[in-house]
Amino acid sequence: MLKFLKTKLERIRRSDDSVKKRWVFGASAASMILIIALWLLSLNNLIAPAVNSKAPIEEPGFWQIMKSGLAEAANSIKKQLNDLISKLEEERSITIEK
Repeated sequence: MLKFLKTKLERIRRSDDSVKKRWVFGASAASMILIIALWLLSLNNLIAPAVNSKAPIEEPGFWQIMKSGLAEAANSIKKQLNDLISKLEEERSITIEK
């Protein structure tokens, strides 16, 4: 088997560039197919237990949603007020300089 591989590789080494390119392309395609197949199998093993598990999904309650909504609204208002104050200070400094 080892001698067969050596002779095959030697024959490819001595052949034209077009033959070498075909062998490189074929070997690259075969290795990519093998890698993708192994990746899909491992991905299937990772996803399948998660999909088949019957653990209850906890949804956020009313108060959690209300709290996060109020925090987001407060942050938005605070940012807009800071932007307004900085614009007013810029206007004031421009009019004082004139």
